[in-house]
Amino acid sequence: MTFEDQLSQNGFTGSTAETFKNGTSESYVDMNAGILYSGSNNGDNNYYFGLSFYHINSPTVGFLDKNWKLSPRITAHGGGTFPLGEQLSISTSIIEQLQDQANETVAGAALCFNANDASDDPTNVYIGSWYRIGDAVIPYVGLEFSGLRLGASYDINLSDLKAATQQRGGTEFSIIYITKNPDGNTGIPCPKF
Repeated sequence: MTFEDQLSQNGFTGSTAETFKNGTSESYVDMNAGILYSGSNNGDNNYYFGLSFYHINSPTVGFLDKNWKLSPRITAHGGGTFPLGEQLSISTSIIEQLQDQANETVAGAALCFNANDASDDPTNVYIGSWYRIGDAVIPYVGLEFSGLRLGASYDINLSDLKAATQQRGGTEFSIIYITKNPDGNTGIPCPKF
C-alpha cells in the first residue's frame, strides 16, 4: 500500500510512519473455485455458461488493528456468438456478481461484420454496447485480424456517481490473441469474451 507520507516533492520515499499489527505484510489463504461449460450445436455458433465462487473460506484479513472476514463472492456469467448471415454474427454476454450487500449486473452485445468475407482468416469489425444496470452504458468497438482482436470501450456514467467523477467515464483498451490449432482441427469454437 502507498501512504501520503511516502510521496514527497522528490518522488516516492518508500518509508511510512504508519504502524502495522503484524509488521509490514499480511498473508492469508483464499480459496476460490469455478466451472465453465462451452458448447456448440452446429459448429458455427458457440455458447458458454460459468459459475465461480471466491473467498469460499471467508479468510480473516487485517490492516493496522482491524480484522474482518472477507465475504464470499458468487459470479454467474454466460453468453455466446451466433451467426446472423454469411458475413454477420452477434456476440452476447451477461455477468452477475454478488458479494455481501453489493451486486453488479452487466449485459450487452456486439455485432460482428466479416469485412473480407474470409472464413479461415477473417477481418472482423465489432460494434456494440453493454449496460451496467443502474450505473453505466459501455459502447464498444473492435477490430480482429490474424487472430488478434483490438478493442476499445468507454464507460458513460448514468448514475449519481457522475457528480463524483465530474461526468468522466472510464476508457478501456483490450488486446486478445487466439492461436489456431496447427493441425487445422477447430473442435468446438472457443468462447470470445
